[in-house]
Amino acid sequence: MPRPQPIPLQSDWAYGPVPSRRLGRSLGVNLLPLDRKVCTFDCVYCQYDATPAADAPRGLPAADEVLAAVEEALRRDPGCDAITLAGNGEPTLHPAFGEVVAGLARLRDAHAPGAALVLLSNGARLDAPGVRAAVATLDRPFFKLDAGDAVTLRAVDRPRRRAALPRLLAGLRRLGPGRFWLQAMFVRGAVDNATPAALAAWLEVVTSLAPAGVHLTTLDRGTTLPGVLPVPAARLEALAEATRGRGVPAEAFPCPDEARFA
Repeated sequence: MPRPQPIPLQSDWAYGPVPSRRLGRSLGVNLLPLDRKVCTFDCVYCQYDATPAADAPRGLPAADEVLAAVEEALRRDPGCDAITLAGNGEPTLHPAFGEVVAGLARLRDAHAPGAALVLLSNGARLDAPGVRAAVATLDRPFFKLDAGDAVTLRAVDRPRRRAALPRLLAGLRRLGPGRFWLQAMFVRGAVDNATPAALAAWLEVVTSLAPAGVHLTTLDRGTTLPGVLPVPAARLEALAEATRGRGVPAEAFPCPDEARFA
């Protein structure tokens, strides 16, 4: 049985709608270049190759170019459950992020009023007031939290800044309890953030943040780093139960075919 392969970079500013286990039919929005990943993290489980050294991305689309692509996609197929800012890296790196979010809200209201505006982000730019203001207008902003201690986070997410965890937690606390969702990817093998100690630290931090909810995920597609494996479904479900026991809504999304990674 072949091991799952990484997925290719998104080749347009709007893509889909694609089926999502977590979001339903999701129309993706890409604010980043089409030829490479641009991100402040180089996570070991990423399906894209490492980010070039420069944090300031080149080759970004203009805000109106992105919005035109989204409008065309919505006119063609308005039946989506979510309009999701994701794409080829970290969406909040785009300097017109707030302008795009405001435009997406207008397009959603006009063409797909039942769709949620969603963000998938690593949260590294929540220290920027403009980013936080735009995030506050979204229906479901998700921020990555793969570890509750700095050592594990550096091993799994490989952020560019050493103080990534304190910076991320400070930004989330500025948003306020119940104003955001967390998503966590747990892996084992070459890197493991699902040890008992790592999970205990993660659970303590999540409890203190009091998010609106948490999605616990593991691999279901290939990575560019060999030896990274999904966490067994039973362990993921147990962690979701422990999270709910702390008063935080949580849902586990196990790998549908763990045997393919063997």
